Formats: sequence, structure tokens, C-alpha cells
Amino acid sequence: MRRRLRPSFDRPNWERVTAYLFHSNQFNVKKRIVYWTAFSPSVKNRTKSVYWISRLIEHFVWSIGQRHVAPFRGDIKGRADVGTSSVYGIKGLSVVLTSKPHPRHADIVGWHADKPAWRLQAEKLADDAELVLAPSAIQVTRQDLENDDARSRVSSVVLTALFIAAVAAIAISL
Repeated sequence: MRRRLRPSFDRPNWERVTAYLFHSNQFNVKKRIVYWTAFSPSVKNRTKSVYWISRLIEHFVWSIGQRHVAPFRGDIKGRADVGTSSVYGIKGLSVVLTSKPHPRHADIVGWHADKPAWRLQAEKLADDAELVLAPSAIQVTRQDLENDDARSRVSSVVLTALFIAAVAAIAISL
């Protein structure tokens, strides 16, 4: 199983990310829209936690949320899927792959310092987002767990290689 681990977040419409939704104030089922609160960043560190979902089947997207997000935030009611081109289209925002707690975890960073400005940024993302309602039951399979384990091992090797390359580049420049 050889997969590309480094997404190209800076390419228009190339990658997709999702924010899991937990509260009814984050979306409207009848209108099928996402509200700005779905993309509201953390006040503490001004980042919005998302997951990179490109090239994943629906089942695995829900499985990631059920295993890595729901235990800390509660029942997942839906998702707000958005292209990274929308994120990069908003001045200052970008996507950073963090790989913790899951190899596909990322943060939207670069939010404006004052709340009215970042609310406007979140509103723009919500306008471009697609609402996907949660299925009635989310099943986690053994294969999901095995895939996570394999991805974690591969991402550790890749991050170690990148670290060694960075150290080597610094040593050469000195």
C-alpha cells in the first residue's frame, strides 16, 4: 500500500478538508447550509482543527471522526467539507498538516487577531462548504484500525526523513 502522504494544499481544488459538526448552531438541515460557527477557530490558539479527506471513501472519513474526534467532543452530527482553494482564497489563511492525533489531521491557521475579522473569514469558508449529514450509525472496522496503524508508521518514517534532511541542509549551510 503505497500512498502519497504530502498533500498539495496550495493547489486550487486539489485537496479537500472537513470540519466535524457537533452542534445544531453549526448548520441548517432544511437549507442544507453550514454556518460560520462550524469554522470558528479556537480562541486560545487561533487554529481550526480539520481533517484532510481527499481520496478517502465516505466510510473512512466517518470512521476517523468516530475514533479520533467524537470521544473528546461528543456525537458527530455532520461535516462541513471545503476545498483548500477556498481556504487559500481568504487572505492570511492556510492549511498545515499536523498528523496528530491522526495522520490526516490538519489545522487552518493564519486567522486574523480580532474576532470580527476572523468571523468574516469563517463566514467565507462556511459559504463555500458542503454540508454532509452523519449516517445513522458509524461503524469502525478492524481494517480502519489497521490502516491507521500503517499510516502512522509511514508518517513517522517520512517525518524522520524530513527532519534528517533539514538537519543535513543546516549542517551544509554552516
